[in-house]
Amino acid sequence: MLQGIDFNPDAIYLQFSNAIAPGGYAWIFPKAVGVANVGLGLVALKTNGRNAREYLDAWIARRFPNGARTGYTVGGVHRAYDDQEDVCGRCHDRGDAAHMINPLSGGGIVNADEGGPARSRGAAAAILRR
Repeated sequence: MLQGIDFNPDAIYLQFSNAIAPGGYAWIFPKAVGVANVGLGLVALKTNGRNAREYLDAWIARRFPNGARTGYTVGGVHRAYDDQEDVCGRCHDRGDAAHMINPLSGGGIVNADEGGPARSRGAAAAILRR
């Protein structure tokens, strides 16, 4: 979260650049006039050893050198998964565990809400076939 920065508070900014976020993108989500959630997501295997925080700090230093950092939220999205129908004997992943994540926002509530029942129907059909 940055304060004291200059941007259009009625716009969402997405910037796609391997120099800023290899394999991903950076964003500016306005919260109020002069206040925004500023962040990025990247593919770790494409970063040549730099971590996401290093990329974020460098981008902020260039884009908003006078912005006041008021908070940090960090996290990761695990993208490697086994694409088999049955991954652990008799269990199936649903929702966030199934990596049903919106690639633009990192959110997944709607995806999980819609995907969970679909996965359950698939599991029920698989059981009936046995």
